[in-house]
Amino acid sequence: TVPANGGTPSPVPNTGPGGQGAYHPAMLPGGTAVVAAPGGSGNPEDRQVGVVDLESGAVDTLATATRITYASGHVIFSGADGTVLAQPFDPGARETTGPAVAILDGVGGSGPNLMGAFAVSDAGSIAYRRQTSTGSESLIVRGDEGSQRVPLSQAGNLEGVSFSNDARRIAMQILDSGIWIWDRDQLTHELLVPDGRSAV
Repeated sequence: TVPANGGTPSPVPNTGPGGQGAYHPAMLPGGTAVVAAPGGSGNPEDRQVGVVDLESGAVDTLATATRITYASGHVIFSGADGTVLAQPFDPGARETTGPAVAILDGVGGSGPNLMGAFAVSDAGSIAYRRQTSTGSESLIVRGDEGSQRVPLSQAGNLEGVSFSNDARRIAMQILDSGIWIWDRDQLTHELLVPDGRSAV
């Protein structure tokens, strides 16, 4: 963690070397906890996601899934089968408040643990990696204005998708290429950082 006004980074307990780690953390309102996929190896179908307390590092498991994020009063998480689900969530109580509902299927995974490559904006748009049985892949963006297929300038393993605050631009990591930016209005795809990773 790093204070908003800068300063010395502080490691969250239990998430460093020898700990369980925390992949793709997403901050919850209030700034005292994140939802994340704890580290570790094993079968992606057995992986779990949950809430990580930033003071203690304690994890409260929420679901069996490969990746999780938070938006608009819901946790959104992906299964090893490519299904993405949304579930009502109370960030103050750090608990779900209703059943999970499938909102997407066929979302491609990325990395050794096959984490679902998707992102959700505060306004409810979603961007996700679609991979076909032939191995080709694309980025799909869905929002109020419908669906948009993003042409990729570089073929490769697409992951690390992230919306800008206004949801009009999308950062994505393409392995062995770097961080690319897709502008939804200008319809441009530009390389931002060669060999960059994990843009937020």
